[in-house]
Amino acid sequence: MTSKYFHPPPREKRHSAIPRTSNPYFHAHPEFFKQPTVKPGDWLYSRADAPLQSVQKWERGKYNAVTKQRRTIYLLPIGRRKKITFLRWIAEYIELFIGLKVTVLDLEKPLSVKNIKKRRHQGFDQLLVPDLFSILKKKVPSDAYCLVGVTMYDLYPRESWNFVFGQASLSGRYGVFSFARYGTVARLQRWRAARVCTHEIIHQFGVRHCVCYECLMAGSNSLEESDNRPPWLCPIDLYKLQKAVGFDVKERYERLISWFERQDATMFQKHIKWMKARIQVCEYPDEDHTELLREIDEMVSNFGERDVVLAEEEDLQVREEE
Repeated sequence: MTSKYFHPPPREKRHSAIPRTSNPYFHAHPEFFKQPTVKPGDWLYSRADAPLQSVQKWERGKYNAVTKQRRTIYLLPIGRRKKITFLRWIAEYIELFIGLKVTVLDLEKPLSVKNIKKRRHQGFDQLLVPDLFSILKKKVPSDAYCLVGVTMYDLYPRESWNFVFGQASLSGRYGVFSFARYGTVARLQRWRAARVCTHEIIHQFGVRHCVCYECLMAGSNSLEESDNRPPWLCPIDLYKLQKAVGFDVKERYERLISWFERQDATMFQKHIKWMKARIQVCEYPDEDHTELLREIDEMVSNFGERDVVLAEEEDLQVREEE
C-alpha cells in the first residue's frame, strides 16, 4: 500500500541520483531493487518531505573521509551487565560489508559505567547517552575511522525520551548503540545487531536514509520494520560506500557469500541467492537470465527477515519443549 503522505521518487529522479556509469553493479535492475512500500506507522509514512540524497548531493556534503591514517573501525564494549559474546562475529560481518578493518577493543574489560547516569524505565536499565559521549570522545584512537560503543544496556538521550537504539556524532567520529531490545534468541539477536550496527556506521560516511528503494539504509520506526528491510544496499548507496572506501564490488559480494555460507545456510539462503544472482547478471549480461530474474523478482517482492525471525523463534520453542 502506498502512503497518502509519502510517495517514492519517480523513475527519472531515481536514475539521475547516480552518475552515468558502465558498471552494471550500479544499475538498478528492477528485479533486484524494489521501491519502498509504506504502511501507517512506518518511518516514511508521514515523511512526505524526506529528501532524496543523490550521489551528487552526497559528494558536496561533509562527512568523515577515509584516509591512509584512518582506516579502522573500533568496537568498544560498554558495561559488564551482560557480556556481548557475539561481538567478534559482528565485527567480521561489518568488515566484509563495509570494507574497512574492524577491531574489537577490551572485550574482557568493557568500559565501566560507574560514572554514567542511569535510570530504570519500561523494564530496562538505561544509560544516558550524553554521559557516554563525554567519555567516548576522549577514547577515539588516532587511526580510527570511527569508534563505536556497544552495550547490552538500554539507552536514553534525555529524560523526556523513552529510549533510542543508538546515536552518533559524525564530527566527533564516535557513536554508541544498544543491543538490549533485539530479543533473546542468540542467532537473531546477533544478526539484528550486525544489521543495525552496519546501518549506523554507514551514516558516518554521510549516507542519509534511503527513500528510493527497499535498502539497508532505509529508516525504521520499529524492530519489526527493521526486520523487513533487506540487508543489501541499493545501487545509489552502494556507489557512495564504494567511492568512500574503494573496494571491488564483485569481490565484496564474493567475500560476503563465502562468509554467509560458513554460517547457517538455512537462515541466510535468500541473502546468498540474491548475491550470487547479482554477480551472474552483472558479469554475464549477454546470457539469458529470464528464469533467474523471475525467481529473484518473486523472492525480492516477498522478502522480509520476519519469516527468518518466526522460524528461529519456532525452532527455539520446539527445542525448549523437547
